[in-house]
Amino acid sequence: MKIKMLNMDTINKIAAGEVIIRPVSVIKELVENAIDAGATRIAVDIEAGGKNQMIVRDNGCGIAYHEVPLAFKRHATSKLTSIDDLESIESLGFRGEALSSVSAVARVQVTTCNESEEVGSVTLFEGGTLINQRVCSYSQGTEMKVWDLFYNTPARRKHLEKDKKEEGLIRDLMEKLALSNPEVAFLVNSNGRSVLSTPGSGNILDVVCTLYGEEVASKLIPIRFENSPMKLKGFIGDLTTMRSHREDQIFFMNGRYVKNSRLGQALDSAYEGYTMKHQHPFGIVFMELPGRMLDVNIHPAKTEIKILNESLVILLFKQGIRETLRDANLVVDIGGVEKVLSNKKNGLKELTEKQQEPEMFDIENHETMDKAVENRDDSGMKPLAQNVVLEEKDFKRVAERAETFTTNVKDSVSRIKVAHPDFTKMKIVGQLFNTYILLEGVKEIYLIDQHAAHEAFLTRELEDVFDCGAVIPSQGLMAPMTIKIRPRDMQRVLNALETYKKLGYDCDVFGEDSLIIRSVPVFMGEPQTSDLLKSLISEDLSEIEEDHLKGQWLYSSTIKDKIILMACKAAVKGGQTLSDREIQRLLEDLMRLDNPFTCPHGRPIITRLREYELKKLFKRVV
Repeated sequence: MKIKMLNMDTINKIAAGEVIIRPVSVIKELVENAIDAGATRIAVDIEAGGKNQMIVRDNGCGIAYHEVPLAFKRHATSKLTSIDDLESIESLGFRGEALSSVSAVARVQVTTCNESEEVGSVTLFEGGTLINQRVCSYSQGTEMKVWDLFYNTPARRKHLEKDKKEEGLIRDLMEKLALSNPEVAFLVNSNGRSVLSTPGSGNILDVVCTLYGEEVASKLIPIRFENSPMKLKGFIGDLTTMRSHREDQIFFMNGRYVKNSRLGQALDSAYEGYTMKHQHPFGIVFMELPGRMLDVNIHPAKTEIKILNESLVILLFKQGIRETLRDANLVVDIGGVEKVLSNKKNGLKELTEKQQEPEMFDIENHETMDKAVENRDDSGMKPLAQNVVLEEKDFKRVAERAETFTTNVKDSVSRIKVAHPDFTKMKIVGQLFNTYILLEGVKEIYLIDQHAAHEAFLTRELEDVFDCGAVIPSQGLMAPMTIKIRPRDMQRVLNALETYKKLGYDCDVFGEDSLIIRSVPVFMGEPQTSDLLKSLISEDLSEIEEDHLKGQWLYSSTIKDKIILMACKAAVKGGQTLSDREIQRLLEDLMRLDNPFTCPHGRPIITRLREYELKKLFKRVV
């Protein structure tokens, strides 16, 4: 078979197949061109999911009469002149393939008027061929009408999805473009009905309210993080906005929507300890990186990009999200939002103020709290014990734990964030069902799950011990026990014997395939079994051998799960009666945590009900 050159018609159709896959591909290219043209209003009309007809109108700069035929040539663009421009590209399009690809597989009519011309023009293309062009009266901007998509490639048209599916893909695309361009007013109509309309106010919260509703918008946490070379901004959801999917994790890179599974995984990882298993956080995140670190030319639709030093970028991204969470107030409101989010007037400013929660009792607001307490009727107030000593009954383990981990407690005090409500200074009302601690603040009440709160603190204390490599108290066994070891792991176990001893397991190799254990660790006053040591041995020790040599210790998710299980068993239980002193001590322990809002399993520890919501329940306010 001889090698020969393809004709231009075939070449154009093959090239179009890489860019134009379905109707949403056409809409993407045309709307991005409109945005690049400086449009502030963009209207999209589709019929039959875009399979029959698509119209995109904008009020951008328009196309000059003599440039219209050139715009439909392959690789004709106004957005770059050399390869070096790719490092600083700011436009959404740049390759000059979109219009050529669209016209190659559909019929296209362009009506446009350039800002420098007094009259417009109408130009018709079919199958990539210019049919005719004439002048007409038209205001500044452009209207692109595309119909009979894939009329000349029937095999492609046959494999399109149903109308509703194609419409859904177009709407999803337009929502992402609206989020990244809040200054542009978008209107999308399908078969004559409006399916999307954004105000174009320039405030992203207005777009969020349109897409997700005011309730979701009021629960978002603003992101403001910068660590060279990366800048982060946008919003992440609080604990009530968790999803069972990642569809609401939306990422933009330098203003361009991108798909990156590692960013989604990093966002999930940043929420570790705040969410339950199989839940994913809500996030609309905008990242800015120098153009030289990005390659946006690796995918025909430009939705996938290559990042230089991607591992570093992912690490910085996770750090930014984690720090935002640590500074946020994540108390779950029982009654809902007290104040309706004001989209038109206050926007981001108001949402930021809501996150700061000025009525909370932070470190800088002690005087306000003192006055509030002085003005109260103290007849029914239970004393807030100072320098409390726990009674030796139900809370005996807490006292033993406090003596063991004194050093870690002191270190953790400095991690308290001012955005957290100070529960230690609130009025202790009592217990509900011997399971929930009831506190009264200023015009709000708090419910705290006593078991989850104690479990969170004990887990953090145990993790601190593992992280810093502190020597854990141990208890000798009256009769030493032996456990079997695989011979191939024996040398690595020998290297780890000192580490095991620090963890409370005094053991030595016994024979060729056994380990003799003479002591076990004591956590929260309870001697432990050999199960933890077996888990340590079953880990892939080859991966952490270097850390043993450096005197460091790493533990896997398996070990962490066992730590959580130990803390769960040692923590106070639901249904257990606590004295005021024990409650006060538990609140002090809770305030020492970076994350006092969720237990290690991701369940909420604290919920809040405002006085305003109570008044609404009793119809005292309308």
